[in-house]
Amino acid sequence: MRRNGYKYLILRCTTTGAYNYRDSEWNYSDIPHLNYVHTKVEGYSFYSDNERIVNMFMQKFGPFCIPVTNYIEHTDMKKHSYVMNILGMVVSVTTTHQSEDILKAKTTTEYKFFYRNFLEKLLAIAIKFATRKNYKVLMSEDVPMRIQRGLLRKNKISFRSDKSNKIGFSETEDLNKVNVDATNFFKLKKSFLVDINFKEEKKHIKELFLTVINFNNQISLLGDICQHEGANLSYEYDTKIKKCRTACPWHGKVISPLLVINKSDKNNHKFTYLNQRFNVQIISQGLLINII
Repeated sequence: MRRNGYKYLILRCTTTGAYNYRDSEWNYSDIPHLNYVHTKVEGYSFYSDNERIVNMFMQKFGPFCIPVTNYIEHTDMKKHSYVMNILGMVVSVTTTHQSEDILKAKTTTEYKFFYRNFLEKLLAIAIKFATRKNYKVLMSEDVPMRIQRGLLRKNKISFRSDKSNKIGFSETEDLNKVNVDATNFFKLKKSFLVDINFKEEKKHIKELFLTVINFNNQISLLGDICQHEGANLSYEYDTKIKKCRTACPWHGKVISPLLVINKSDKNNHKFTYLNQRFNVQIISQGLLINII
């Protein structure tokens, strides 16, 4: 760009938080959350593999909605590199993910807005100003996702993707993938006996990140954590279909109960949650949950 007479303005933005740097890496690689978490952008992917993606954002800048085309590379777990086109202006972006402690990370994004003449410089100044404001909005929506994953890590819950060299773009699109692994969290847990004659509609078992819903002579067991990437879940009973279900707030996937049992059913039932096997049985004292 310099050889062709371009100059540039620089904008550096940094966020830090109580999460692992790989949570930041995942956040920048994760494709599906764009259209569920962000309020100022809609994303459309044209091509993606685990190292690169070509997409377009419909980006809101104040009262305007502007198409932004992107080419993004991710060949190193600690870096994402972009080339963007905004209103004909080339913008290069580099985001780095740094570890400051086990559960403290710093994410730095550097923007370069290229221009050749005075009019283009004025446009670069305007886009730089809008980008700074937009960055604050994006981070207000992204950082809580990373912090949620950091809270899970604090409870010895890990993510299978931590074992990979990098978290690729296309692998994040598999919403059926169980990436959350709580086997270390459940290792020291014992059997739990839950009273199923409670009057309220639902009861949380905080020790197991489970919710029990008692409705229409049925007991529904539901996970409080999305098994895909760790979002918090909240369920309601849908009277039309007579089932409990919810949608992941990060990726929109509809999630059904782990297990539904009639109160008269005294058989043993098994289910898997967060990569841990459970055995459940209704006995005279209530619902007995055993960790296998």
